[in-house]
Amino acid sequence: MDTDAILALLDGQYLLILGAALLIIALVAIIKLRGSVHQLGQEHDQLTRRLDTLWHDLDAMHQDDTPSLSGKSRTPATSVTPDTSPELLLAERRLFEGLWPVAWALHDKVGGFLRAVESGDPHSESRLAARNAALEMRSQINRSRPFFDAEIEGILTQLVDMEIKAHLTACQYLDQRQSNLGVSSEGSDVRESYRNKWRQLYDREANELINHLVSAMRKRLVRHVP
Repeated sequence: MDTDAILALLDGQYLLILGAALLIIALVAIIKLRGSVHQLGQEHDQLTRRLDTLWHDLDAMHQDDTPSLSGKSRTPATSVTPDTSPELLLAERRLFEGLWPVAWALHDKVGGFLRAVESGDPHSESRLAARNAALEMRSQINRSRPFFDAEIEGILTQLVDMEIKAHLTACQYLDQRQSNLGVSSEGSDVRESYRNKWRQLYDREANELINHLVSAMRKRLVRHVP
């Protein structure tokens, strides 16, 4: 191709057509991008509503029998009356000896799942182990409820709820990470909010409940010493 032909291809008409084509491509890309952002926003709203619903259902299950941990609203421990039989005291001690390993196993297994999620390690086994531990703890509470001191029952009920909420938050984090929203900066912000939420639930509130449970059990056992 000679020089005149090359110059002809680069004349004003050719450049105009090329510019129009590039503009059309840019417009199509913008339209697709806006559609993706709208879809991702809807997915995020759905995830948020799903988590809020789960939390609401959990809270509703125990709103009548769950005492507050703050200040004077805590339910005081039931004192041991002088006519409490040694058999009942021994039964309560045995109950605590069976409850504590189950409560600690729940806390430990939920913590293992959360650490696996945060570090990006395989989490299928720890996720199932945490779920089964929560079911076992719930079953243990239901079986032993007639024999509980009111304060112990309230602490255990709150503990199970906090552990389940932390577990659900991590599951929501995984669902969000696997969706298309996970590749965007908005997705990164959402994941960080889930991470902060489960840290609040597990590292602070659940740990506080564990310590409170230990103190309440010790108080009951010390009162039982002749």
